[in-house]
Amino acid sequence: MKKSLFIIIIIPLLLAGCSDDKSTKAVTYLGSWKGCIKLNDTDGTCPGYGASAQEKILTFESRGALFTDSIYINIPSNPNQNIYVLTYTGTYKFAGSITAQDGNGSEIKVNKINYSIDSITITPANQDAANSMNLNSGMFGFTDWADGVAKNVAGVESFPNIGDIIYDLLYVEQNNDTQRLYIGKLTESLDRTTDEKRPIELDIYTFLPYTNTTE
Repeated sequence: MKKSLFIIIIIPLLLAGCSDDKSTKAVTYLGSWKGCIKLNDTDGTCPGYGASAQEKILTFESRGALFTDSIYINIPSNPNQNIYVLTYTGTYKFAGSITAQDGNGSEIKVNKINYSIDSITITPANQDAANSMNLNSGMFGFTDWADGVAKNVAGVESFPNIGDIIYDLLYVEQNNDTQRLYIGKLTESLDRTTDEKRPIELDIYTFLPYTNTTE
């Protein structure tokens, strides 16, 4: 698992991106966004994405510029059965904008966003999952996993440390009354670990459909 694979000072109601289609609805990144992401080294299934994908919920709060990034790890044979939830929390700030590719070869202006990590936890989804995670030497070296009990994994193996920064992109597309949020495309060389390794292209496979706002 790569430490930059998961990721996530404030300008209220930032215009985070907009398509050519005009709408009276405000374009904002604030709120909760839900979708699927591709994980190269993790099995799983999301509707429309197939294997090696997991459900992701990303939430931005205006107060305190807080973010929560939760990835629901499931098993391919039963996408509705989660094994555990991997959750990143912390603060975010925007770092200007760049011209990036939208995943289809067109260039658009997108926001640069930096996520500062305050915590990284893994929470077993049920006791059966916890029991499996405790087998042998235990998942990530822990043998005391328990149903619904979050365990801190910051700095463990390849996970980022507290205070580390994840460098990403963010773009909100407005199409009539539908908004979609896109993040940067992770590659081996652009792994989000430094500003120089920030993605330069939006990942069309990781867009997060808008669900609700916190405002």
